[in-house]
Amino acid sequence: MVHSLLFFIIGWRIGYSYLLEQPIFKRNVLIVGAGWAGKTILQEIIRAKKTGLRVTGFIDDNPLKQKKNIEGFPIFGDRYTLPTVIHQNNVSLIVNAITHEKHADLIKTLINCSWNGIEIVDMPTLYEQLTGKIPFRHINDMWMLHVVLSKPKLYGKLVKPVIEIFVALMLFVLLIPSMVIIAILIKMDSGGRIFYTQERVGKDGKEFTIIKFRTMVENAESNTGAVYTSNNDPRITKIGRFLRKWRLDEIPQLLNVIKGEMSLIGPRPERQVFIKKI
Repeated sequence: MVHSLLFFIIGWRIGYSYLLEQPIFKRNVLIVGAGWAGKTILQEIIRAKKTGLRVTGFIDDNPLKQKKNIEGFPIFGDRYTLPTVIHQNNVSLIVNAITHEKHADLIKTLINCSWNGIEIVDMPTLYEQLTGKIPFRHINDMWMLHVVLSKPKLYGKLVKPVIEIFVALMLFVLLIPSMVIIAILIKMDSGGRIFYTQERVGKDGKEFTIIKFRTMVENAESNTGAVYTSNNDPRITKIGRFLRKWRLDEIPQLLNVIKGEMSLIGPRPERQVFIKKI
């Protein structure tokens, strides 16, 4: 039972990644806007790899950018070539990466594309999905207003929390054997505490204590202070690297969901020190 649950979690992630690599799940992506935002989302799609997204190229109205390439991806033409490019490249997803005011003709064309079954997504939304972060250089007041207005009020305030608490409770009970194994591995690997707690800021600025499996050495920030984790961070333990890779260190956060402090699906609660910097 214990081993089966652990293998199920890892196997599910491996199987999910494998399915995304199959042709049926791949989606051709066209990026509208070849400036900073367009280049940034291109890099994140490439870096993410197993997303099923395959960039075909760019559309940009700047005549100086026509017929050029960005990291090997062509700039097909301006907004008037959009329908042709979509048809020729079998595009199913368009990423709007324009930071300035959009031309009325472009807006009409994107609306027509949406009516014809092509998904339109703005750059900040896709960037957040791929990285878990928000590209602050690209967002503006209108984007923030759209995010707020698009949230279903009744579902978000009543239905979603109840469903998430129920799901989190069921998962927590089922994963207890796996958590026991992880706790033993942490003790064998580096000794010290099994769990790691930290103050985070949640909804409406309310602080709460998040709980995770410890993946770093004890007192990891004693010499560095509050810093983001980097790739190949030497503070991460051997078992910690494995837990982070498969997100197993986040299992105890189910308790935060059950207590109503966090959501299974929602923005990442951040530390006060980083919020002030942002």
